Amino acid sequence: MRFVLKIIHNEHFALLWALVVEIGAHGYFSLQGFLFGGFLGEIALAVVFGSHYGTLIGAWMLAAFIFGSAFCSFVLGEYLREHVQSFTWSGKGDQSFIKAFEDTRRMVMGLELCSLAYRVLYVGLHDHDWISAIITGAFGILILWYAVKMAKVIHASVNRPIEHDLERSQHRAGQTLAEKAMRYTKNMEPEQLARYADGDVSALQEVAENGFFEEEQRRAAKASKRQAKLTKQLGTQNRETEGQERIARFGENRKKLFNPENWKRNRTYGPAPVLKIEPANFQEVQTSNNHQAQRLDRN
Repeated sequence: MRFVLKIIHNEHFALLWALVVEIGAHGYFSLQGFLFGGFLGEIALAVVFGSHYGTLIGAWMLAAFIFGSAFCSFVLGEYLREHVQSFTWSGKGDQSFIKAFEDTRRMVMGLELCSLAYRVLYVGLHDHDWISAIITGAFGILILWYAVKMAKVIHASVNRPIEHDLERSQHRAGQTLAEKAMRYTKNMEPEQLARYADGDVSALQEVAENGFFEEEQRRAAKASKRQAKLTKQLGTQNRETEGQERIARFGENRKKLFNPENWKRNRTYGPAPVLKIEPANFQEVQTSNNHQAQRLDRN
């Protein structure tokens, strides 16, 4: 239950919700300005765009202008104020710049009040419902007051000092430690529970160390399995690579084996060699030939 509440009950959600409400408040006045802008557009733009389109253009333009100027002056206005003040304090300008900034905020507030006043008068005079008109006016004034004050709250929350965040981090560290201690008590033996209930925190340390060692063993086992799997995959890849290389070599040898050009013999036929026998050796050669003929006959 605490975890569910922490989702919506925290500083981040609070700041986000404040910003959403701030935008909704100024959006409310921009919608009031939509009706007032339509009235102005029908008067000023009807000659150029016609009555229908003139009303639409005037309504949307005034609504967008009121919302943008209000968002800039109130939601982001504190940043602009700091810039103007630093510009003035540096000697580059005088107090007229700060006064000009404050005047722009009053002008934007006046625009929102004018759009609200037009809505109040329209409901009271046109619809003849002065009760609804008074309620609408009071609601609008309260919304505008809330938006002006909440803008300062949002600015202070966003630009809070760092000491606050440091203190919150220490507090969160204590909460995390307490939550882990509650989880560790589930794994305690009766003797450790008795010691911890008596104020001996060493029992908590023993359970934490045992859990750490078990987690390390599981992590080492997972790492070993991953390493074995990677080694197996690497061996498979190596065998596939060797097989592909053998197939490639066989393809090259096959091309050489079945290439007819490799089986041709280039022979050059010329005149038969002439045996030259000197006259001095003729008798000796003839005697040798006769002896060889006689041996053949005896055999």
